[in-house]
Amino acid sequence: MRLSVRRHPDWGKSLAEYFDTRLAKVAALSPEDQELTIDLLASLAESSEIQTLLLRHVEADSDPAMELCLKSIARTTLSTTPTAWLDALNKQLAQANDSSVATIVAAVRSLQLPKDGHPELQHSLAIVAARATLPAETRLAALSAAGSGHAIDDSTFQLLLAMITGDQALNDRTTACHCLASAALTPDQLQVLLAAAKQVGPMDLPKLLPAFERDGSEAFGMKLLATLTESKGLRGLRADLVAQLLKKYPEPVQTAGQKLQRLLNASLEEQTAMLEKMLATLPEGDLRRGHEVFMSKKAACNACHKLGYGGGRLGPDLTSIGRARNRRDLLEAMMFPSISIVRGYESVSVELHDGRVVSGIVTSETGTEIVVSVDAQKTHHISRADISEIVPSSVSPMPNGLAAALSQQDIADVITFLLSNER
Repeated sequence: MRLSVRRHPDWGKSLAEYFDTRLAKVAALSPEDQELTIDLLASLAESSEIQTLLLRHVEADSDPAMELCLKSIARTTLSTTPTAWLDALNKQLAQANDSSVATIVAAVRSLQLPKDGHPELQHSLAIVAARATLPAETRLAALSAAGSGHAIDDSTFQLLLAMITGDQALNDRTTACHCLASAALTPDQLQVLLAAAKQVGPMDLPKLLPAFERDGSEAFGMKLLATLTESKGLRGLRADLVAQLLKKYPEPVQTAGQKLQRLLNASLEEQTAMLEKMLATLPEGDLRRGHEVFMSKKAACNACHKLGYGGGRLGPDLTSIGRARNRRDLLEAMMFPSISIVRGYESVSVELHDGRVVSGIVTSETGTEIVVSVDAQKTHHISRADISEIVPSSVSPMPNGLAAALSQQDIADVITFLLSNER
């Protein structure tokens, strides 16, 4: 049935009647049947009849099928979201209690907002993000769903700072960095963020750079250069990213920044020398510890890479990597991921007619849209009609600072784990 439904979205009218009957007795459905219903409704969401069915159950107060329909909406892959859905989600979000708000936020976060946004819904999301009684993950998701250009209160700002400087999961750190980079920070908040940047690791510091484009003064620019040079995340920066950032500042800052760019812009010969030095001093690795590092919050390798039956799909499958790569190859990939990018995992920059640029990996495409994965948790569905140009990138999507974020022992353990036939 699942394949038949997906091949015939024009069956929407008759199937809407079938699913309406099914949703009327949602409490009697087994967990397996509920999961199947969620999946099937999501796959049919291009049908206007199914959209109306989902809307009706989300709009209604105290509807037993609301949660199931919200989960279905969260799995849809529409390039254009029905405005009525956004209106209904805003209504429910404004009156949701702490126990139900996470499901609504998850649905909103998965949807594509219009080019000009949805101000009422984005305002409601900002209010949710500031609700201190909610779990940090829910507040973070709400702020991410609200989009860019919004002011954030001091409580939410402190939450984001704790996320980027603490021992948090990579996905949470990434989301927090994106929120800070796109928020309308006050001058005081920007100064606090700059001070905190010294403690931000190499996998996260590059994601914060857009936040520092907004001041533009010589005094702030000089302070920014000093902070970046002293930051724990220095080795995660790329010279081209720093050069792009410094274009927002006066000539004296750009001139002073050349020293930092030279430091970051190691030649191929210098990279090879660094690689050989690391290889010569790398200790023996341990298989068990390597598995722990691979799955850890610090490295979060499994967020992007498939290993066996689990893991992400953004990066290459590492299940049988030991058959094709040796110790040096894996070390090079961790230290300098852009030297050699696996075919099929190249990044692109998608330039849109409205001036926006979305960078990431094209994970799927049809005649009408492409899907670009920015990182392990953020995906954009882009209509081909909105695209001005797609430009290939020579930069790997793999974080540049991974090796710097790990100890030599951690690196040796991960490599041993990946090369082993015993895992």
